[in-house]
Amino acid sequence: MKRQIFTDSKIDAQFKRDGYVVLDLLQSHDIEKLLSLYQTHAKVHSSDFFASILSSDTSAREKIHQGISEIFTARTKDILHEYRIAVGSFAVKQPSTERSEVGLHQDVSFIEERDGHVGLSLWCPLVDVIEKNGYLGVVPGSHLANQNYRDSCTLPYPDLVKTIWEDYLEFQEMKAGQLLVMDSRVFHGSPPNRSNIPRVVAAGVGVPAESQLIYCHRNWAADDGQLEVFEVGPDHYIHHQFGQKPNEGKHLTTVPREVTPLTEETLQKLCRAAG
Repeated sequence: MKRQIFTDSKIDAQFKRDGYVVLDLLQSHDIEKLLSLYQTHAKVHSSDFFASILSSDTSAREKIHQGISEIFTARTKDILHEYRIAVGSFAVKQPSTERSEVGLHQDVSFIEERDGHVGLSLWCPLVDVIEKNGYLGVVPGSHLANQNYRDSCTLPYPDLVKTIWEDYLEFQEMKAGQLLVMDSRVFHGSPPNRSNIPRVVAAGVGVPAESQLIYCHRNWAADDGQLEVFEVGPDHYIHHQFGQKPNEGKHLTTVPREVTPLTEETLQKLCRAAG
């Protein structure tokens, strides 16, 4: 049986069916505090699109994580059932650049999901988001399509990308302070920011309180089709650089980098079952 995720049973059922929900979360002073934190570290996000979790500035990453996780923890404690915030990060699209588009992808595996536990991707805009400034699009039901270990990469269904983007993505217009909670396996992406101000999002990763964090390492240089899975500490994603093999933690296993086959017919069935 799948573990309870939300304290509200109706929201829990909706989430498990669709793979995501949108909820009201932050208060105005939370938004102001997080925007101030972003301004303090704005230089970290100078490229067209950048997430602070990818920065080589570990001091800035830690301060951003602490600021976001403190607020997320306080605001989600009555919403999520015994979850903790493992990562806090800004995801920023600079203004007026076509290169800020984020292509379709699934988020990486942060926990062992084969035991029925679910890693959560948290996406909370600090400005209102619409098409013009790069709102997020999600594919309902897609969390059931590919449940294998995942490293950081584009969607592993290149023949379906155009069709999914045009026909299956449900774009979310959201107010500043609303929270999109998404199963980390959900297909998602966002168009570029064509507005004249940065699109700033406070993002995070939520994991069951009892779950052990993992890191899936892919040796891109060898390109051997393998993933090394490591058990890592609670601060791993704050201090470790994505793409580098961990020098701490416990090596659990090495597995083939598998992707569950997917056809448009199967995708249609998943989407119809959702919503």
